[in-house]
Amino acid sequence: MLTLPLLLSLVSCSDNDDVVKHADMNVTQEITDPTTDQMSVRVTAELPTAVLQNFEQGSTGDALVRRLSQVTTGIDNNTKMVMLPGSLFNMEGTGISEEEIFKMARLYRNGGYIAIVRPTGTQMALFSLALMAASIKIEQDETQEIFDLPEELSARGSMESLAAERIKTRQANISRIAQTRGSDNLDDVWAEMVIMGPTDYFMQEPFEEEFTSYVNNGDTTEPVAKTSTQKRTDAISGTLADAAAAWLNDTEKENEPIEARRHTATRAGGSAAINELMDASETFTFNGNIYFTSWVNQSCRRNRVNMKVSSWGVHNMESNKDYYYLKQNVTLRMGNEDGYQIYYPLAENLWYKTTNFDNYTHWFGAFLSRYDTSMDLSGSGTIHLEASAPNTDNNTSSTTITTGSSSSTTVTNGWSWNVTAGFNMTGPMGSVSIGTSHSVGTTTGSSFSMGMTQTNKELSVKKNTSGTKVSWTYTGTLPQLYENRQTTYICHQQPADILVNDCDVAEEICWSVDNPSGQYTVGITSEPQTACLLYLWTGHWDVPHGYIYNSDGAANYTHTLIEPNRAMQTWRMNITIDEWEGTPIAGALGELTSNIRDNFPDLYSSVFKIADRTPTSLNTISAIVSYTKQVMGHRIDILQSYAKSWGIKQFTIHWTCDDLNVKTREGFVVKVE
Repeated sequence: MLTLPLLLSLVSCSDNDDVVKHADMNVTQEITDPTTDQMSVRVTAELPTAVLQNFEQGSTGDALVRRLSQVTTGIDNNTKMVMLPGSLFNMEGTGISEEEIFKMARLYRNGGYIAIVRPTGTQMALFSLALMAASIKIEQDETQEIFDLPEELSARGSMESLAAERIKTRQANISRIAQTRGSDNLDDVWAEMVIMGPTDYFMQEPFEEEFTSYVNNGDTTEPVAKTSTQKRTDAISGTLADAAAAWLNDTEKENEPIEARRHTATRAGGSAAINELMDASETFTFNGNIYFTSWVNQSCRRNRVNMKVSSWGVHNMESNKDYYYLKQNVTLRMGNEDGYQIYYPLAENLWYKTTNFDNYTHWFGAFLSRYDTSMDLSGSGTIHLEASAPNTDNNTSSTTITTGSSSSTTVTNGWSWNVTAGFNMTGPMGSVSIGTSHSVGTTTGSSFSMGMTQTNKELSVKKNTSGTKVSWTYTGTLPQLYENRQTTYICHQQPADILVNDCDVAEEICWSVDNPSGQYTVGITSEPQTACLLYLWTGHWDVPHGYIYNSDGAANYTHTLIEPNRAMQTWRMNITIDEWEGTPIAGALGELTSNIRDNFPDLYSSVFKIADRTPTSLNTISAIVSYTKQVMGHRIDILQSYAKSWGIKQFTIHWTCDDLNVKTREGFVVKVE
């Protein structure tokens, strides 16, 4: 393919032979691509970032660093993101110290981000292994510190590391996508950038100077593979960094309301739907390319697809059923963006003149013509398709899928109590984070709600269901050729805005699984297609015309989902009075307990049930205990005043399990000074 600067100089409309309307006419506007970074998106979220190694000038990593407001060279207590090149991880040894890896793991577990730039397959695997190993060690140390474990549990290394499992699952997903989109060679670059967050992660398709697209003339011909080339510029790296910066801003913005609500916790009603009460178990964003045909019949690719897949997973204890809900949001950015365009606008009676499309002499385009996508769940047990939306074009749909009782387990993250997940009146049964691990508790919601409205008549959608698989085909209403007899011009209709600007499509789907076991994967296909209009001027009005279509073929993603908690445990919180100011006061323990319950209703309960991965896991309770100590520690003066009013010099809150021989090694001690 022609390089972008050369291509767009050819697209310049100043030559009478380039643009015609059957009377010589110039178009004064020239279309040129920038070569310098336009700095269109900056990271506005508060993300102090440690950049552990300088990035090459003009690279995507360098462009993202310039979009950050706070940059340091080392990880400190204020750091919220770490950036590093994939080259720091290789088979000969890492270019990063063990201490820095543990700092990154703690940052990641506590809600921070790690961005690794242009990793190869080997480097991505080694990075994931290092992060997993550090996370396992941190979790084990924390559990051993909190609980006095019996020998049989202590020997197992204090349960499974759910943080490590999440990292492993992400690594597998990234590997499959990299192999689908490019190469399975471990020495090839697998992503332009990967950003790991607590419940969200971002992967960007790598920039490649040589690529293949699939082009066909009309609907009846078979697509033909075309190999093309393009050259990286500072501007291209800038647009790639823009996408990463936008993702960071959006992800942090989505977390802001949750953070604010943590300070004024409210109880969720039992009738509310699960996906209205809680964040997704996991949100994956893939930033990829749109392929289109230029007026000189050359294939171009631009990083203009943003596919966001959010997934929820819950388990009903009584019926032994899993429920999985997915929402896919796709934005296809067709229009002008900082000088980069896919669609080149022209008036209805203007055309590009070309001799590169077989016999056709004139060209107009390019615009979104079609988008195909599908989702299907696979795994053990019996899988049922509960519902999906949208149903068809220009249709409003609303569906509720009942999951059963309120013991359905939630799956969410973040190092604090997520009040949006709903609280049970009996105590800590809302969703508490476990760093970068699974869900923690139960939700009072007992259904998923689904509701969508399709109103874009210029982009109709049809749904096809086969077994548990659902496919959606979005078809654009393409501009037609017509004759303007008053001015004797052959003209083209202008495409609808949705076909040449930002086009947003969304799908929702819910499955249930009888007798579930292990993890489940979703097969996702995605294929945007562009078109341009051609015609052959023969001197007569009955001119032949047609379309040329371009895409990169259907991309197939196998996406493994986070496994919901499927075990329930019963825990107790006990208060003991260790020391009195003077003579013990009758009834003081009961009154103190009532005072604490009234002031900490979402933390204190004498008996409560929690969900965890296995009957012997301690991930959920570890998070609950850690968070409870954190919150009560910040409000120790209130607890001290209660103790003093009842003549108590020191008391302790302990946690014990009815199902396991486990108790806290050291409870939460409150001492009146």
